[in-house]
Amino acid sequence: MRDATNTTRDGWTPVRPLMVAMLIGVALLLTTTRATAGPQSLEPYCEAGEVCLFEAADYLIEMKAWSGDDGSYYWDRYDVGGRSRVNDTASSLINNGRRCGSRHYEHTQYRGTSFWVRRGEAVDNLAKVRDGFHNRLSSHDWCDDRR
Repeated sequence: MRDATNTTRDGWTPVRPLMVAMLIGVALLLTTTRATAGPQSLEPYCEAGEVCLFEAADYLIEMKAWSGDDGSYYWDRYDVGGRSRVNDTASSLINNGRRCGSRHYEHTQYRGTSFWVRRGEAVDNLAKVRDGFHNRLSSHDWCDDRR
């Protein structure tokens, strides 16, 4: 015999839909927070005054940080872990600069296709950027002063 106080007519317990709704709400909150993150909320990932590249999407795996321009990532290795070279391996980035945005280039010496990231913005997956920059970054500069 079924306990009528713990289940509905179709056999569902009233707790399950509530739990599902709560999990969806938490997921939406986390997604919204990441998409609108400002410079202060990025500091757990990337210190103030730096632009940071990450080997994996969603700011995961290894990370490399700069406080200035870099015309070539060829010899740069990730700060955390340090096994991999940065050149053509980044999948996400954060601009936590103090005064301006950063331009990121496909080739060394600030050449090739590029895109702009405003101060305080983050790109959780470089494949989403126009022209798809996943594993294609080789240099960056601050404040777009080379254009």
